[in-house]
Amino acid sequence: AIFATIISEIQRLAFEMSEATQERDEEVKKVVHLLRKKNVPRWLEQDVVKWVEFDFESRRREDERAELLDEEHLPLQLRHAIAANINSELIGNAWIFGELQHVNSQHLVSALVMNTGSQPYTDKMIVASPLHHCD
Repeated sequence: AIFATIISEIQRLAFEMSEATQERDEEVKKVVHLLRKKNVPRWLEQDVVKWVEFDFESRRREDERAELLDEEHLPLQLRHAIAANINSELIGNAWIFGELQHVNSQHLVSALVMNTGSQPYTDKMIVASPLHHCD
């Protein structure tokens, strides 16, 4: 019974990955078709395709994150624990967190994850300039 459960779970994950890959590929095909119809240079087409793939994956990860941290399904304490767990490695790699002293890092990580969102940027995209005023 245990092996059957493991195999069925692997099959479900493979199906979900295959389904997501098919959705991404369909989106890329639509974009490539439009770019070729408009005679966009191949080097620019490749950059656009990379962005479309990246954006698709970013949105998919954000949807998964939102589903995991859904307020209707989990109490606040569990959402914070999940947020800290799924993002601790990523945030823990930032040098600034190694410099902080006397801080409960798990609490800080979960608070950051729960109160911030992600915004994808491409290479060479200007995210701030001297003319921008920051909070």
